[in-house]
Amino acid sequence: MQSHLIPKRVTLLALLIGACAILVYLPALNLGFVDWDDNNYVYDNPHILTLTSGFIRWAFTTVEVGGNWHPLTWLSLGMDRLLWGTGPMGFHSTNILLHGLNTALVTILASLLIFSRKNAVPGVGEGRPISGRGMMITAAVTGILFGFHPIHVESVAWISERKDVLYSFFYLAGILAYIRYASSRSNGIVREPFYRGRSSRLYFLTLLLFVLSLLSKPMAVTFPVVLLILDWHPLGRFGSAEQRFSVYLEKLPFFALSLASSVVTTAAQTLQPFTKLPFLYRFLNGTHSLVMYLWKMLVPLNLLPFYPYPNDISPLSVRYLSALLIVAGIAVSCVVLYKLKRGRSWIAAWGYYLVTLLPVLGFIQVGTQSMAERYAYLPSLGPFLLTGLGLALVVEKKYEAPSEPILLRYSVLVVLGILAVSLSSLTVRQTGIWKDGLTFWNYVIEKEPARAHNAYNNRGTIYLNRGQLEDALRDFDTAIRINPYYLIYYSNRAQAYIRLKNYTNALKDLTAAVTLNPAYLSGYVYRAMMYDWQGEHDKALADLTTTVTLKPDFVLGYYNRGLVELSIGHYDEAIDDFSKALTLDPNSRESYFYRGKAYLKSGRAKQAEQDFEMACKMGDREACSAAQPFEGRSEE
Repeated sequence: MQSHLIPKRVTLLALLIGACAILVYLPALNLGFVDWDDNNYVYDNPHILTLTSGFIRWAFTTVEVGGNWHPLTWLSLGMDRLLWGTGPMGFHSTNILLHGLNTALVTILASLLIFSRKNAVPGVGEGRPISGRGMMITAAVTGILFGFHPIHVESVAWISERKDVLYSFFYLAGILAYIRYASSRSNGIVREPFYRGRSSRLYFLTLLLFVLSLLSKPMAVTFPVVLLILDWHPLGRFGSAEQRFSVYLEKLPFFALSLASSVVTTAAQTLQPFTKLPFLYRFLNGTHSLVMYLWKMLVPLNLLPFYPYPNDISPLSVRYLSALLIVAGIAVSCVVLYKLKRGRSWIAAWGYYLVTLLPVLGFIQVGTQSMAERYAYLPSLGPFLLTGLGLALVVEKKYEAPSEPILLRYSVLVVLGILAVSLSSLTVRQTGIWKDGLTFWNYVIEKEPARAHNAYNNRGTIYLNRGQLEDALRDFDTAIRINPYYLIYYSNRAQAYIRLKNYTNALKDLTAAVTLNPAYLSGYVYRAMMYDWQGEHDKALADLTTTVTLKPDFVLGYYNRGLVELSIGHYDEAIDDFSKALTLDPNSRESYFYRGKAYLKSGRAKQAEQDFEMACKMGDREACSAAQPFEGRSEE
């Protein structure tokens, strides 16, 4: 049997497990939006309201949300908005469907890897293929673990993680296409260039799927390295020097695309300064995360959507020292097994796990999290596959022993049933914490009350939007006490103080925010508002001038400076600023309206009337009233 042919029973098994994975996540259809990127990605994002050429252009050019370039993710969210409306159910349904498809692809992939030429199974010996029975067990266990394990709840139940399930779909499909391509070039057929012949269609299909994966999430940059791991084992394509050259040559376009994506992503994301997070800290945290992901897969309890970055990292700590020893021990074990000619599968699975996690281990630190369960979505495939192989080997040995096969067969079914039910129960319970923003952040704070400063800030924002200002202040105070170095915490607390009309404290917080980041434009704008309300117009103008100096195309800077100048009678300066704002944003009806007032105050009634009429056409009712004929009217 050739590795690129998928038996009908495997296809049926994959469809069954994929459908069951969808059933497990059906409760997620009742979940709402979560106040953690869902606002920026969906319900407060004006760009996805319509599928226009402008939206498509924005999707392929923006890196403003999350610091990632993932246009295909934006397009998928826009399609959901078009098909299902603004409610969360449609977005959740797409995530669930993609996860079900991914589960089916994982099941098929596991079976193909077992049947691939020169497959080596631990404990059986290099080159000895596992039986069809063992293949089905391996595929079933791998599919069940991938589809039902609660470590994947974050990737499926969180609407903003559409990029995770979407890029994984193309990534897995690309690997399947590549296995077919590699199989078609087996038996020593390496003289023909990879871009010619019948196999070239499969090659370019693999390349296309890789591009689609990159366009969904930059984490797909590991794809070409994974292909090389597969070439080494189980595909066995590293034979003669000629074969190796062909294998490396065909990967060049993949590596070029990965490099380009890495450059774009690095430029887009806000990296933590290395002086604040020394490399030793990042290395120790990354090594510890490698072990923790494995532990969470083995014991899926106390899972957290947000793991705060630790403040007690030390190479002398038992926690980090033991993690180093465990990682080193796994590496040494793989080498020893390889020397005994029984370790290729272990090395391939461990290498896949390391490579696919490498971009998110924090060696280049982005964000405030130490790890995230969503990062383990695809990397978990390696450990899950080895688990399936292990169970299959136990069954294979039992079949060789003088025992009752029927009893063994039922025992395997019972084990698989218990595994599926147990994981499903944990997954349904974990899914419940994504009910809404308040439930979500309450859960995080309950689990990490002393470190989750981000959780306190986000819960405080929810309270602020609900008008529970005292509760909001209490949470912002706690966030700042835990971590006083994040300007957004001060800015949010300032908003609460403003609504309480405590302008003195609001000014202090906004000053703290711009001190932490002298290029924080919104901080200057809000502080200018405070100064203006308190009659300190010179300070307000100075702050707004700073914003347009830092960013000459900052519309709000010109607009707000125009408002201050209008209020203090500097009409010509106000007209100039509103005109600059309109040059940058011709659709600003507010700028037309207030420029019209400045014209009117300065005695230029004709220009005022024209601006009022423009604002009226854009829907400004006050401008419509002001646009009435000026004859016989006195200025107000």
